[in-house]
Parts: sequence; C-alpha cells; structure tokens
Amino acid sequence: MKIHIKNLSVIILLVLTFLVIFVPLTYNFYNNTNNDPYHIAFIRLKEGGQFWSTMRNGARTARTETGCIVDFYSGVMASDVSSQCEFVEEAIKNSVDCIIITPCNSVLMEEPLKKAAKANIKVIQLLNETTRKDNTFTNTIIHSYMTNAKIVGISLAQSLLTENRSQNLNVVIVGSSEYISSEKQMEEGIRETLSKESSITTDSMYVGYDSIKIKEKVKLYLQKNKHTNMIIALNNDTSEAILNILKQTNKNHDIQFIAYSHSLTNIESLETGIVDKILVVNSFAMGYQAIYAAIDLLNNVPITNAPIDYAIVTKENMFNPKIQRKLFPLI
Repeated sequence: MKIHIKNLSVIILLVLTFLVIFVPLTYNFYNNTNNDPYHIAFIRLKEGGQFWSTMRNGARTARTETGCIVDFYSGVMASDVSSQCEFVEEAIKNSVDCIIITPCNSVLMEEPLKKAAKANIKVIQLLNETTRKDNTFTNTIIHSYMTNAKIVGISLAQSLLTENRSQNLNVVIVGSSEYISSEKQMEEGIRETLSKESSITTDSMYVGYDSIKIKEKVKLYLQKNKHTNMIIALNNDTSEAILNILKQTNKNHDIQFIAYSHSLTNIESLETGIVDKILVVNSFAMGYQAIYAAIDLLNNVPITNAPIDYAIVTKENMFNPKIQRKLFPLI
C-alpha cells in the first residue's frame, strides 16, 4: 500500500502537533499530582473556647480544599509563652514550609519567630503580632495578616457614641494582657474614639485568663468605682467571667455590657437583655483565609494585611442573614 507524499506530510505534522501540545500537558499533570503538599504549622493562642475552636474549623476546611498538611498546636493557657516557643522549635525541626501563629506575647515571641524566618520558613502572624513588623531575615519576611484590630475598636466605639451621645458614660475596658496586640489595639481604638465626647470617661484593666481571678478583679473594681455604667470585654475569657458577675449583680441593668465572641451564652444573654451588644470577630474566616494566604505566599504570590471580618451584633440586627452567618459560621 502506497501513501501519497502529501498525505504522509500531513500525518507527520499531526503527530508532531500532538507531541508538542499533549506531552507538556501530561508532564505538568504528572508534576502537579506528584508534588509534595505544602506543610503548614498552625499555632493558635490557646485550646478551647468558641473563638479558637471556630478558627481551627476554618483552617481545617481550607486544609481539606487545598490538600495541604496542617499541624495544629495550642497551649492550655493563652499566656503560655514557653509552649509557643516549643511549638515554633518543633515546626522548625519538622521543616515545615510555613508557620501561621497568633503570638501570645508581643515581645517574647520576637526571637523564636526570627529564628524560624532565618530557617527560610515563611511566617504569618494572625490576629496578634509581635513588635517586630515586616523585617527581612535572610530571604524571608514575617508577614502580618488580619492584625489591624484598632479599626474594630474604633467601629465599636462609634456605634456606642451614636446610641449614648447624650449620656454620661463611665466605661471600663477589660482585657487579659496588654502584650496581646489585638487587645491593646482595640483598647486604643475604643479610648481614642470615646475620648472625643466630654461626657464619657474611659478606663482599662488587664486581668489575665483565670476565670476566678478575673471575677475577683472585676468585682473589686466595680466596688471601688460604683459610677461604672458600661463594661467592654476584649476577649472570650473576660466576657464569660463578666457575664457571670452581671447575671447576679446587674438585676436593674445599671451597667451596659458589650460582650465578645459568638458563644451561645452570649447570644442567649443578648436576647434576654443582659448583654447589650456582642462584638463578633469571624474567627472561622480568619483560620480559613490564613491557610490560603500561606499557600499564596509559598507560591510567591504577595499577600497583604487583610482586614478583620467582624460584626457588632444587637438585639435588633441579630436575625439579619449576614449577621447570622457570623454568629453561626460553618463548623
């Protein structure tokens, strides 16, 4: 059987076209399916509590979607600096590609993160950050992601001014540690905004994480400062302890209470009127987006310090669909 020379040329051209187009595609497919997945260490501030559990759930969802490996670490207490240092050391030893961390101390966690960066591990500070910002170590930058909490404090204070401008307010802001950057920034945002109104005085106190000690310190403060008529909690630990106090002592609702976090207790207390507002920071989105930010970073895609997703929840807006999604995030 003879093949005409023109037909032979066409066949050869088709074969070459096939090789040029499909062989590289096959090679790329092979590489993509056989690359080792990225290995990420996710170090949260503490274990337990609605906020931190929801953050982990967000990260788990992103882990499933991306196929990356995520090692979760967290101390029992949010003030446990030594455990966070050990977690960073373990991540370095395991040669992870990226560390995502909510630092428990803005000063003492600087050196461990510097060491990780020198080991060419990408580092993302989530929600909290050390005082060392965007410094270059070797070829690595320590990035901050969703850490601008001052804006959240300003927004909360503005909502309070709108509703209480004609009233004399004596406000106390209660956090756990002034070395937690998100708490300190929120406090600054609240105080700077409320100070614009002469009829409002503000005070602040940092009371640790132990619920019994929080109650003791807050009760003592209220006994000494009987004019206090508004309390703002900066985290889930202080919020729960203060709510327990007010359930027993605030029968006439002489004190307005701004709770923190989307716990069922807070939501129920908002409905019954014990809580006046809830500051809800979307920790599910925080954990979810941080994983994707890490993957972008590892793929040499620049990331920016994304804004914190939050909502100020009241009895009037709590059934709004957008608010509901923040109160009851995916689990």
